[in-house]
Amino acid sequence: MRVRRASSTAKDEKALDAIVGGLDMVDRKETNPKDAIGSSKLPLHLWPMIATMYGSLGLLDGALKYGRSNFRAMGVRISVYVDALYRHVSAYFEGEDFDPDSGLPHLAHALACLAILVEAHAKGNAVDDRQYPTQYRVLVQELTPHVERLRKLRAGCDVKHYTITDASPSAQALPVIRVAVGVIVDRQGRVLLQKRSLRDENFGGLWECPGGGVEQGEGVTHALHRELFEELGLTHCEIAYPPIWTGGSYGYQGREFEFSFFAVRKWSGPPSARDGQAGLRWSTPVRARTMALTPANAMAWPAIEKYARERRPK
Repeated sequence: MRVRRASSTAKDEKALDAIVGGLDMVDRKETNPKDAIGSSKLPLHLWPMIATMYGSLGLLDGALKYGRSNFRAMGVRISVYVDALYRHVSAYFEGEDFDPDSGLPHLAHALACLAILVEAHAKGNAVDDRQYPTQYRVLVQELTPHVERLRKLRAGCDVKHYTITDASPSAQALPVIRVAVGVIVDRQGRVLLQKRSLRDENFGGLWECPGGGVEQGEGVTHALHRELFEELGLTHCEIAYPPIWTGGSYGYQGREFEFSFFAVRKWSGPPSARDGQAGLRWSTPVRARTMALTPANAMAWPAIEKYARERRPK
């Protein structure tokens, strides 16, 4: 049955347009990134997830050594955490990426120190033993003009400025260790992770995607086929190229590593721990954020999570 539309005047139609326009203003979600930046709410979306991952690893190490939230219960002496912060930042700036004691990135420990200091100030349980104040700000203002004066004074000097790339010949002679890693995602969008042996001196007890070092004369994808069989017993693997994430790290035991994370589209055989792993687990990408991942896997995790979302059935 056809329903006849009631006639309306131009005035009625104008009023209706105004009402609909007002509803649009109320109901429509803003999608422009500039609108999100202009929001009056805390911009939590601006904090990088990788920093959260690093900081959580630093806090996990502290929890396992001293007890969870011990800094909340016992209070915080500011000088202790400032000292630790200086040590980790200085070691990082001197070219050492990983703390030889924990095997974690120095930046993970530095973030944990800052987080504890920030919370202690906010909650009022900080023992404030900061340095006795001087005219620091005044002195900075007085000395700053010397910077420009010295630049002009030495403008004609042709010198070489050294950085970490100009390390000693013995350090440069060490070859870059290439590592091939497989990202295996099941039909539910879960990622396969393996736990390194607790006896492993390199990040023992941490979780990672399977893979290993590329041997001399071996192609990177060929190495991954070999590692997936040796570690998990998987065969007939279909490895997608190019890798979903590549990155490097320098500093752990003085070696430089180059990681390539590849999507493994297909495989044959159920995975099983065949290489001394402490465990295997299919984990959702969100759940894995709370797990203790190796540094390389933590850096690669945003790309892994994106790939897992794309693989999940719609």
